[in-house]
Amino acid sequence: MRPPTPRGDFTLIGEANALLLRAISGTGPQAAEAYRGWRALTTIDEAMAGARRVLPLVVDMIRKEGLSDPEFDRMRGVSRHVWTRNTHNVRVLVAALDALVAEGLHPMLLKGLALFARTPEFMGKRAAGDGDLLVRPEDLGRAAAALGAAGFAPAGGLWEDFSTPLIDSETSGMAVRLGQQVAPLDLHWRPLPNIDDPALTDAILARAERLTLQGRPVLVPAVPDQVFLALARCEKWNEDECFTRLVEAWLLLSANPTAMDWPALQGQVEHYGLEATAAAFLGDLARHGGVAVPEGLSAGLAAKVSEAARAEWAIRAIAPARRNEQQRETLRRSDQRAHRRHWRVGLPTEHEIRLRQRGLGAATASALWRALRARVPAGEVVDIQFLEGFSYPETDGRWSTGHWSVLAVPLTTAQRAGAPVRLNAHAFLGRREEARIVAYAGGEPANRIQYKPDQTADLEVVARPLAELGGAGLILLWLPDAQAPAVAGDSSDPRELGLFIRRQWQLPGRSSDAGQPRLVARLRTIYRRLPLPLALRARISPGLGRLLGRAVARTAPLPLPLQAIRRGDVVLSALLSEQSGIGRAGRMTRESLLTWGVPVVVHDITSDLSADRVPEVEAGGVWICHCNAPEALTVLLAGTERLWAKRYRIGYWAYELPKLPDDWLPALRQFHEIWAPSQFVADAIRRSSDAGGPLVRVVPHPMPLGKSAPAEPRRRQRPMTFLSMFDARSASARKNPMGAVRAFQMAFEPSSSEVTLVVKAAHANADSSALRDLRAAIADWPNISLLTEHLSDDETLALIARADCLVSLHRSEGFGLPIAEAMSVGTPAIITGWSAPIEFSKGAAIEVGYSLVSITDHSKRYEGMGQVWAEPDLAEAARAMRQLAADASLWEALSNGGIAAVRDRMSQPIAGTAYRRFLVPGSAGDAGPDGR
Repeated sequence: MRPPTPRGDFTLIGEANALLLRAISGTGPQAAEAYRGWRALTTIDEAMAGARRVLPLVVDMIRKEGLSDPEFDRMRGVSRHVWTRNTHNVRVLVAALDALVAEGLHPMLLKGLALFARTPEFMGKRAAGDGDLLVRPEDLGRAAAALGAAGFAPAGGLWEDFSTPLIDSETSGMAVRLGQQVAPLDLHWRPLPNIDDPALTDAILARAERLTLQGRPVLVPAVPDQVFLALARCEKWNEDECFTRLVEAWLLLSANPTAMDWPALQGQVEHYGLEATAAAFLGDLARHGGVAVPEGLSAGLAAKVSEAARAEWAIRAIAPARRNEQQRETLRRSDQRAHRRHWRVGLPTEHEIRLRQRGLGAATASALWRALRARVPAGEVVDIQFLEGFSYPETDGRWSTGHWSVLAVPLTTAQRAGAPVRLNAHAFLGRREEARIVAYAGGEPANRIQYKPDQTADLEVVARPLAELGGAGLILLWLPDAQAPAVAGDSSDPRELGLFIRRQWQLPGRSSDAGQPRLVARLRTIYRRLPLPLALRARISPGLGRLLGRAVARTAPLPLPLQAIRRGDVVLSALLSEQSGIGRAGRMTRESLLTWGVPVVVHDITSDLSADRVPEVEAGGVWICHCNAPEALTVLLAGTERLWAKRYRIGYWAYELPKLPDDWLPALRQFHEIWAPSQFVADAIRRSSDAGGPLVRVVPHPMPLGKSAPAEPRRRQRPMTFLSMFDARSASARKNPMGAVRAFQMAFEPSSSEVTLVVKAAHANADSSALRDLRAAIADWPNISLLTEHLSDDETLALIARADCLVSLHRSEGFGLPIAEAMSVGTPAIITGWSAPIEFSKGAAIEVGYSLVSITDHSKRYEGMGQVWAEPDLAEAARAMRQLAADASLWEALSNGGIAAVRDRMSQPIAGTAYRRFLVPGSAGDAGPDGR
């Protein structure tokens, strides 16, 4: 028996949709009766869009119950179209996933796509209008660059709108399209349009489940979270959306009946004040969808709805365009109290009505502007930035969405001295004859300008330049008389539109010569992130490197003499949020620096190239730039002089061949000192450096032994797991994963259940031919697997710790971080006996013989340089595999030897001692500004 309808109007759908939900979710005579009732109320053409999306479920029910319907053939044709459309949407999604994963991002699927990832057969049961992906706000810039490089374009906006400073509480996502494809993809930076709470995004991502879709690793919300997101999207006035979300929840719970945590759902509902919506949603699910909602849950939530909340519920049944100002104000206050919206700008809402009566005085405007300035993220402004209170981006500008809005505008020299800023603006006034528009930007007095309805004119305001915005102005706009076109009957758009501000495409007065270095830096950064074929990258890199070198030589100040550098803090610039070997090494350096008490200012090159988010630092001290030469040159061109110009400069480089490439050489003269993680790299730098060049030191990467070393001696497991790892962006020919596969196949049989080989490929799509060859080579070997999903640093270390042997038959390594990490967790290694790893792996690895050969590299990255690398002896590697699998005592000796070697020679305390000697005042040593 389905429960009766509780007292009160707590339902989200009308009779027709209620009958349809009963029909598709039920069986037997009840389903047939509900279907006949639905067909008596509507036709297929008149049904809501949500009902048409579930026609495949209707077709299934008709067949199952043996019903007849003159529209059956038509509905069956629509069902076939649903599968085709969903398949097409998933193809577009997969293209986006490949681009994002290659950038090291792992978005979450929302709504229908999450449903399809859990239960692929649902692709033929319910039409998804588009695809929905969620990324963290701080990852939007990288996501936009990756999607843009993959051929996606914003639908009606610009990629520049995908940056954290441009995100406001009025927007939650942006539609993008792949080429001329009709199917859009919505890129979200929060999971719900009506809840602006970063804690919700963090919690949902933290609880996410890892699944696969079309062979790609994806994140989906946990079942309770997906049900919460479905009900929270429901607005009483939008029955079509409510029905769609009810069907989503019914399908999800019917396929995952034991995965629901009802108390957790209730907690989320009560935290965000959604008791009325949840009572209706869960009641409809139970009454019409047959879902086993816990007895009393819906009624209990309904009982908690106060009289004021019931009044709000009645208002929410009114379409937004038809609500009056008092009704809007009531809902705004409710949303603010329940933390459903984060109103960051302006005065508390209770003061707005009084302000509209008396106007905005200069003192109040100044107070508002100062409060706003403290909240706006710092960063260079080179075009108008729509910071708060604006609608979804349009190509040539944005509409304001309310009575308050804020933007940042670049200023010319004259404007910084007091000349007014002129913004091309158009106010929508509806049937009003004029409106007050107040603009304030720190000048005196605030400008007040009136507009006629049919006028488009320049809005003038004197702006005060702000150092934290690169000299740009911050403008507060107040539009007390703004009208929405929908309210005036001139538009069907329910958003509240007020003032249209056009973009300012170019900063007037900026010298092209002054902007060129930063342009070159941005070009290099974009190039680094593009998923280009390796062969094309190999052709582009030298020319781009020469361009970087010339720009640095022309604009970057050379290092100061030691005696001119004062003591001060340590500034570390590194690729801290990049998922790569050098990014991981930079994070290790940061952790080691933070352990020994010297103030450290951290600069993440990946997400903040121009150091906009780095606090002000005094001149003097040390700058450590932990990235390779091309990226170091990029940093030098990115407007970061305050971090390094008057400091002792240390570069931290790793290169894989005996001699540096030519495009690295211009960076040598920009540093007092270069650190190398190995003697192999140090020798390469010295061979390439002229007399009088930078001091070169060997400083091994600091291994975090404390959190990685096993508490007790390890024992070899059965089956024995060999692990090979490579990053396809580092050239598969050099990393040589195929060598590990061939050696394993020479050592063991495909049918052997005592051994396995796992090949972990990072950024695998960067070298599609190598990936294709690997898959072909292991196709008939059930004991060899290929792992391509993205792993965090901790997950990577855990993978190494679970393995019984790391196999690195590299042709050359500048350090060999996975080998050092394997040693730190007691995992023995089999390695090529050449280049950097042999410097630190004695007693922890079996070295394989090799012969030096001229380089052959299908990616062309290393060819044509006149250099050599090692070709490992695969037969010897195979013998080492068999030996390690058979000899437990040898395995244990190597395991214990690795842990001891890291503890004694490479751990963070050891590295900290080295850093102190080089950097800390009063320490022994001869390096740096404090060692003279």
